Amino acid sequence: HQAERALREREQQMAHLEHLVGMGSWEYDLAAERVTWSSEQLRIHGLTPAEAPRTRADVLAVVHPDDRPRLADAMARLVETGEPLLVEYRIVRPDGQVRLLQAPGQLVPDRDGRLTRMIGTSLDVTERRANERALRESEEAYRAIFDAAQDAIFLHDVDTGAVVDVNRQACLDHDATAEEFRQHGLALLGGPPPYTPARAAEHQRLAAAGEPQRFEWMT
Repeated sequence: HQAERALREREQQMAHLEHLVGMGSWEYDLAAERVTWSSEQLRIHGLTPAEAPRTRADVLAVVHPDDRPRLADAMARLVETGEPLLVEYRIVRPDGQVRLLQAPGQLVPDRDGRLTRMIGTSLDVTERRANERALRESEEAYRAIFDAAQDAIFLHDVDTGAVVDVNRQACLDHDATAEEFRQHGLALLGGPPPYTPARAAEHQRLAAAGEPQRFEWMT
């Protein structure tokens, strides 16, 4: 009875930990063709314990139709090669909501050393991937505007003053490449006095201190 109680307590602790980090776990007995899901795995899929999948076919049934071949192929490669897998695929919850999961998995041996079980976890990465995509699209839009501007634009490190980036117009105006600006900085901005690198550095210092600068420059 003590061993059974300790086992139940351990399972409860694991369930709490999985819920805390939002990561479910699963096991697939290859010999018995039996699937076991944790309570957090069920929650991620929007399923009740009575709706828990029991077989590999049941698992594939809740996967987005377009992603079923990817998951099936990943599981087949794992069985064939024994190499751990990491696959992302979409699921369709009973309410129709589509979620993106990241699932690493590996084979584990039984008492006889045979690789008869597949275990792994599932993490819902829907929001993470959406944020990454939004950031990438924002960066692409920024870069398009940055390079299409008809004015020269310089980006400087506020602490060191080093040139971090320049747009295409800045390169054309000063007959230099972006890499040359990153290497030599304001030394490339020199013109006839008083348009010297030292004066450019002073404008930069004041701007970094929070004083907006508006000035004309000759190269």
